[in-house]
Amino acid sequence: MVFPQLFLLLAVSANEPPGATTLDVPVVIREDAGVPRRGEPVTCGVPIPRSASVRDPATLHLVTSDGKSTIPAQFRVLARWDAPAADPRASIAWVTVDFDATLAASARAEFRVHTVTGTQAPEARRIPMVPTGIAIEDGATSLVVDTGAARFVVPRNHLALLEQVELPGNKPDDPIRSALRSPAELVVMPDGDGAPIRSSANPGTVEVIDQGPMRATVRIRGRMPAGDAAPAYKGALDYIEIDARLRFQAGSARVRADVAIRNPDKNVTGDAHNGGKEVAHRFRDASVRVPLALAGDSVVSCPDVKGQTKLAAGDRFVLFQASSGGRAAGAAKDNCPEYASPFDGFQVRLDGAPAARPPLAAGKRASGAAAIGDSKIAFGVGLRDFWQSFPKSIRLGADGVADVALWPREWPVPHRLRGGVQKSHRIILDFRRAEDGGAPAALASIDAMTRAPLIGAATPEAIRDSEGLGWISVADFEHFRWYETSAKAVIAYDARAGKDVARQGDVFREMEDKDEYGWMHWGDHYREGSKSLRYWGNGELDFGLCVLWQWVRNGDRDRRFFDVGEAAVRHLADVDVYHTDRDIWWANHGVRKHDASGTTDHTRAPNLSHFWTGGLTTYWFLTGDDLARDTLLEIGGWLRAREHDPKGKPGILEYGGEVRSRGWAMQAALDIYRVTGDAAWIEFAGRVSRAMVEGWMSPDGLLPNSQGLVDPWMTGYVTEALGRYLLARRARGESDPGAERTMQRLLDTIASRAWLKNAGAVAYVLDPKGVKPPGLSSNLSATQCDGFAYGFELFGKAAYLRMAKACFDSGRGLQRYPYYYSTTLSTPAKNAGFKLRFGQAWMHLAERLYADHVPPRVTAVAVVPDSVTASSARVRFDTDEPALANAKITGPGAPATHVSRAFTAGTHEIEISSLQPDASYSMVIEVTDPSKNKSKPITLDVRTHP
Repeated sequence: MVFPQLFLLLAVSANEPPGATTLDVPVVIREDAGVPRRGEPVTCGVPIPRSASVRDPATLHLVTSDGKSTIPAQFRVLARWDAPAADPRASIAWVTVDFDATLAASARAEFRVHTVTGTQAPEARRIPMVPTGIAIEDGATSLVVDTGAARFVVPRNHLALLEQVELPGNKPDDPIRSALRSPAELVVMPDGDGAPIRSSANPGTVEVIDQGPMRATVRIRGRMPAGDAAPAYKGALDYIEIDARLRFQAGSARVRADVAIRNPDKNVTGDAHNGGKEVAHRFRDASVRVPLALAGDSVVSCPDVKGQTKLAAGDRFVLFQASSGGRAAGAAKDNCPEYASPFDGFQVRLDGAPAARPPLAAGKRASGAAAIGDSKIAFGVGLRDFWQSFPKSIRLGADGVADVALWPREWPVPHRLRGGVQKSHRIILDFRRAEDGGAPAALASIDAMTRAPLIGAATPEAIRDSEGLGWISVADFEHFRWYETSAKAVIAYDARAGKDVARQGDVFREMEDKDEYGWMHWGDHYREGSKSLRYWGNGELDFGLCVLWQWVRNGDRDRRFFDVGEAAVRHLADVDVYHTDRDIWWANHGVRKHDASGTTDHTRAPNLSHFWTGGLTTYWFLTGDDLARDTLLEIGGWLRAREHDPKGKPGILEYGGEVRSRGWAMQAALDIYRVTGDAAWIEFAGRVSRAMVEGWMSPDGLLPNSQGLVDPWMTGYVTEALGRYLLARRARGESDPGAERTMQRLLDTIASRAWLKNAGAVAYVLDPKGVKPPGLSSNLSATQCDGFAYGFELFGKAAYLRMAKACFDSGRGLQRYPYYYSTTLSTPAKNAGFKLRFGQAWMHLAERLYADHVPPRVTAVAVVPDSVTASSARVRFDTDEPALANAKITGPGAPATHVSRAFTAGTHEIEISSLQPDASYSMVIEVTDPSKNKSKPITLDVRTHP
């Protein structure tokens, strides 16, 4: 049979609701904080297989695990197969499902996404979780979002997050007209003696970007003065940009605010290569300010302080995180002012009249949440990654002013927001009436959401079989033990496995030993350096993708994989992408190369070498977080700019001299294509293939670098990209014969000239005369693995299958576990990239082979007309899958005992020669598929001509 594509097209059970179910995708969520959750919002990415042909999201339903009851849910189309998300004619590839979940502490819950057709959807036993939907009133001066539990007013005529929050009362005539006394906005305190700058003094734009029965998302954008005393250079920008998304929840007075703040200027007064004076906005404080309409004595609740804290007139409750609180915190690193911590860990103080008092509490790592309330209203606030992204503070005043300090004034030196840098923050705001539990209830509502929000996804098998993330495998310790053990060691190193425990560890030990925290660094990983300096990876080897893959692949869904991957992706989107269009054309909006050679602050120039987009793509599909999609499109603009003068030199990427750079550019284009469905990115990848791969190849199939030598391990990046490109073409019903020839030539050259059998690895360097230096093998042979896997799928050559497995197995030759400090280059994160980034396509293919237990079907067996001569004959037959044909020949002077032909799909031909004239021969044909399933023997008689 053809390799099985297990697309979860399951039959309807007798217990399911009426209607015809054509799709059944399990979705699993876990509670990881050890805290009960009630009505907490959940967003899960769900893949929809191409074969399901789901076009209308209205046909999707979320049901309980037994399929008997529906759960109120909202679906948003993220992507369609080979078409833009807005094209209703195309099949859906990914959706997010939004719903509210109630879970016991440390519990696990499973739901199912069904597609139901027919006249009756599963309405019986509908679970009443949401009393109302969401209504939006769009006016000339404001936009009103009514969730049923509150009415939120977003102003249109100035830049602010919220202008009013109306809370309905227990009686119709007893509402709280507004929990705010003035707009919630961003307030910046300039460096020096300048007056505070308020965002509401500036215009902004407001748009609804998503609306449904469960959620509504409103986007607010604008710019405000930065308040610099003097410009860094003539013509420097004097403003910062604000991009905020407010996410409202039906039946709730809770809002999630994703607030990104960007300095869109260039990084230095020169250009990205020439250097110059740093361009940065400096300020003492930048806070999201929420002025509450408190009317009397107030109390504060905070997990870091026992009991409740009463505020007297003039008091201000301050929770300030001054360092990471880790064992290596406190010391200045990299000559960087971001490490001017005044003390270790956090403190909680009461500041104000009559005078500053001793701390109420102190510790290492604060919760990042607090709440304040009086006799009328209560307000809770939580800031995600509070201690990881220090310095941070939350200030709650008796005067009702609540500040979420993104860059707090408690820090001893001015903050710097460099040109081209963005920082995004996730803030949770909870408004409620005092009779609904006051400050303690507001805090309980957001505390666990701040520390460990509920996350979930489709099961590993559903994601694999849908191919919604491309070719990905399910964790399999039986067949891929070395790989799975290495993956687990990234987050949970087993010290018993190594000899020199002091020099080994996982990424969490690395974070602690190198203090990889702070708002500029959280999510990035150490690459190399010295005792006093750190060079940063800047997303090297797509570490975010590597760990997100492991979260997807493992059924236990260890949250540590997701949290590390999310932080890595968000850091890449904020700090490692150069958010400016004021620098030189080849640098604007590009991805910075990993730091090295004295660069220690993520400012190395963007480069086509070592930029990755797979983590962004995967995070977008798993979460629907617009930050990832927006960043991908920004990178796409950079790639288009690199195709300098495309009319004269289409496909030539300026400053893309490394062989692997062509593969990276093609991979990025294919990622953007999967997210957007825009065929222009397929064409972009094709142009790069023709100009920079096919056009650079030597006559004997080598792909040289600028020095005329060949780095076979770099070619793997190219063949993987070519494989993805050609499969995408075929999915569209198209082909690219030139790219197919190019890929086969590259694979054949690696297999025949660069593979060192004794070493079980590819050569590190190859020149036209052979291996140079002789016998030197590359520890990066795994880069070739997936290219050969795609090659087998595309062309059916058995040699490619063998090479894919050999390259994958070469990973055993790397260090058994991701060793800690084994060299300055081999940190856990970098080793994880080497070991885990490559091989998913091979494992996906291997799983299909292992899963196939059905012999190939052989049909149309016949002697080819007019092929019989006095000494030869040809036999033709068809198979329904790639297969290896063996023929045993008997007769007078039979020339061979067996004749074999390599794996092919479709029609096979076997030619027999050196036969005797006028003689009868019997041929027994046996066909074996890649899973070693054999067909029944087929006998065919042939008689030669006289």
